[in-house]
Amino acid sequence: MSEYQYYDFLAIEKSLTREQQKELRNITSRADISSKRLTNEYHFGSFKGDPLVLVEKYFDLFLYYSNFGVYQVIFKVPFHRDLMEKLAPFEPFFKIKSTGTHLLIDICPDWEDDWPEIFEDWEVTLLVPIRESLMEGRMDALYIPWLSLLAWMIHEDPESLEPCPSTDLSPLNRSLKKYAEFFTVSTSVLQHAYATVTSQSKPLEISESSLRKWLKSIPAKEREGILLELLTGNPTKIATTLKDRYRAETSPKPDNNLETQPRRPVYQLIPPAV
Repeated sequence: MSEYQYYDFLAIEKSLTREQQKELRNITSRADISSKRLTNEYHFGSFKGDPLVLVEKYFDLFLYYSNFGVYQVIFKVPFHRDLMEKLAPFEPFFKIKSTGTHLLIDICPDWEDDWPEIFEDWEVTLLVPIRESLMEGRMDALYIPWLSLLAWMIHEDPESLEPCPSTDLSPLNRSLKKYAEFFTVSTSVLQHAYATVTSQSKPLEISESSLRKWLKSIPAKEREGILLELLTGNPTKIATTLKDRYRAETSPKPDNNLETQPRRPVYQLIPPAV
């Protein structure tokens, strides 16, 4: 079998400068590099850069897979203490690092010898809506790849609890189902694990009308300061900060009954036999 590796990086919050693109070109001479993205595939040899380092410095998302059984994604999101607390139960399974301003989440399940087959051309754009959900406090980005380890966890400790309750998950949608396919989570396991996720758990939607209403709630003097900062500072960084503030101030408060829903032992996540 011939070797195959695919690397795909994406910048969302800030485009790459020409100087940064040159720096990346010094790492890889064969990659396709633009102001937003770096992609490369290998049939021999391997990538010389460290994906985690590159995401920290240049990008917001990374996707990798190979035909020798390594499937990996990396998310970079703005740091929030509440989000860090929600991520903590996943740390035994995945690498989570704080840079002070951001969180880096490195997800690479260890499937040992049970390697999945590559059957589709996956791209990093798959991760964009998953990252948005993660920034709103939803744990699907980690929970779904955690489900890919379910068989191992059943063998090791069937009484251990899932890392988060279903109230921290989003209702299943097309993006989550595709994400689950990437991590080879079966449809039956996915649907059974998400069966208790209700519509009340849906993530916050950002619409123009809700943004207008929220902006009007900001005192006029503060709005003037924001506009001045936009004109004289880093517009992309300021816009990101404003979106984070919008989410924090307009997200609905969790229902107390939903919040107290217990985490399930892993043996309960196995779908019943048909």
